[in-house]
Amino acid sequence: LLCAGGGGAPTRTEATLKLLSNLLSVGLLAMPRAMAHAGLLTGLALMAMLAAANRYTLLMVLELSETQLEESSYPEIGRHVFGQQGLLAVLAAYLLFTGGVLSAYLIALVDILRQFP
Repeated sequence: LLCAGGGGAPTRTEATLKLLSNLLSVGLLAMPRAMAHAGLLTGLALMAMLAAANRYTLLMVLELSETQLEESSYPEIGRHVFGQQGLLAVLAAYLLFTGGVLSAYLIALVDILRQFP
């Protein structure tokens, strides 16, 4: 849906939109329950700390990709910084992330379908 190309690599904008779609949809579904369990002050403090950590690491990745790499992708950054083990760690993280997103969508789908007679 978000890929305008004919099967080639997505553009930076398309990749960003796909990532945001995957991250925000599941996160928004889980946020009310997480805040209920953590409490308002603790939940807000954790969200602020995670947002700061996320911003810091994003800026680090952008700086590294702009200054030291010809191809700026997470696997290439992992390989550049940690060698072959870094590349494998990034690919394993991709698999775990996509598996988690798939699991969350399946759980949400089952919950929705259970509401119908």
